[in-house]
Amino acid sequence: MHLPVIFMIIGGFVKLAINWFFIPKWGILAAPIATDVCYFLIVGLNLTAVAIIVKIKYDIKGSLIKPIIASGALALAAIGGFAVASPVVGIRLGCLLAIGVAAAVYLGVMFLIKGITKEDLNLRPRS
Repeated sequence: MHLPVIFMIIGGFVKLAINWFFIPKWGILAAPIATDVCYFLIVGLNLTAVAIIVKIKYDIKGSLIKPIIASGALALAAIGGFAVASPVVGIRLGCLLAIGVAAAVYLGVMFLIKGITKEDLNLRPRS
């Protein structure tokens, strides 16, 4: 099956079309938007094809919605952490602290909303 290649070609044409129509209006800001739309389309088409061929159902809430919520909290924590820390400890250390806080917030939110469960932790390899 050559579906992934076909989906990549479709995504490439969509990216070209978005660039063609929106770069004259939005300038260079349209290019990363076109790239994101292209990749989201390719992923969506591939996941749909896998679900149809393998006959499985995806848990959209657990696989998509919960990580998006946690990512939003991560972004807010990173921006807030940097805004608070950088004036006190400088840009470099403030950035590192903000990354650490954001990672901790992401994990905390994922556990809080049950995006990561005890069963998930039991699946990890043990040494």
